Amino acid sequence: MKDAELIGRRYVRMLAPQLVFSKQFGKIDPTEDIIKKLEDEAAELSEAATSAGERAAIEKELRLESRAITAVIRRLHNRQGTEVSHLNGLGNVEKFGRGSRKVANSVFLGNIVISSLPDPMRIVMEEGLLRTMGPLVRGLTNGFKEIRIGAEQARLGSVGLDVGLASRARAISEPGNPAEFNLGPVASAVDKLQEKVFLFSGINHWNAFFSSFSSTVGGTRALQTMAKIADEGKVSRNDQVRLTRSGISNEMAIRIADQRKHWQKEGGSLFANIEAWDDQEAADAFMNAMIADSSRTIIRPGAGDLPVWMDNEYTSMISHLKTFAFASVSKMLLSGMDQPSIRVMNGLLLSVAMGAASVYIKDEISGRDSRARDTRG
Repeated sequence: MKDAELIGRRYVRMLAPQLVFSKQFGKIDPTEDIIKKLEDEAAELSEAATSAGERAAIEKELRLESRAITAVIRRLHNRQGTEVSHLNGLGNVEKFGRGSRKVANSVFLGNIVISSLPDPMRIVMEEGLLRTMGPLVRGLTNGFKEIRIGAEQARLGSVGLDVGLASRARAISEPGNPAEFNLGPVASAVDKLQEKVFLFSGINHWNAFFSSFSSTVGGTRALQTMAKIADEGKVSRNDQVRLTRSGISNEMAIRIADQRKHWQKEGGSLFANIEAWDDQEAADAFMNAMIADSSRTIIRPGAGDLPVWMDNEYTSMISHLKTFAFASVSKMLLSGMDQPSIRVMNGLLLSVAMGAASVYIKDEISGRDSRARDTRG
């Protein structure tokens, strides 16, 4: 247990969710309490049902919801289909499966930065082209001061720590797998190789930069929205939806706006400067919102984004490196459909264009003929 990075990953992936559960529910595993509430609601609906078919549908929905809740909490506790969280409890087949996936990560993720070219367009999709480009254009004259301050502010909320923790790279390549202790010499060597690939391919630095940058742009918009709520009492529907989606109520928005004397303005960006706030609950709420916004903008698969059938060592072999596609459906496609606007359309079209560019670049690097992909006949 001398590996600081391993301990850090284990904290982020296991202990942090337990702290949140303890704060919200008073226990680290609230599965039974949540399912009990679902059962009570289902019982009320069944009493009001007028036919056996309706009652059967309610029972089926209860089973599916209970199964999903159980799976998500197990993932957050890093119990992927098993009660153990290290390799000592796994059989040889499971050990081989995990090792094979890590070798595949090392082999196939060398060009992952090229595959990630659409990432900046997700910020455009969420924040708009002008708001996204502002700090970059102004940075040409002020030494990118806004971006540097934004990175420092983001780190206060544990955003943009991928250089050390590789959290997004691991979320994409190892969904649900815990940070493992007691690795044997071969497994340890494979794990270290994977870490070096993540580092030297540049994906960790890429993820850290765009996570903190999205937090800078999104934080400015959020602070402006909350100030407007405090001053005028209302905002546009889109701004209200985005604020609610981040877990900020109007009451909390007003409390955050009350801390504006501590806010810092640099160029066209606003920074919360939460270390100077005198309302710790408001500071925690704001940083949690920024973490949620950053995770949604620079897509990283979460516990609720993946199908339940991926929750064991065998089926996860089938879905290996497919997690980004699953997460993109809920965090990009469905989110964009919920907010129809020119901003969303611009971001979507630019994402498709950058995706096509990444395919072309990888074809050029590997020597493949890009015209072979032409499906027009």
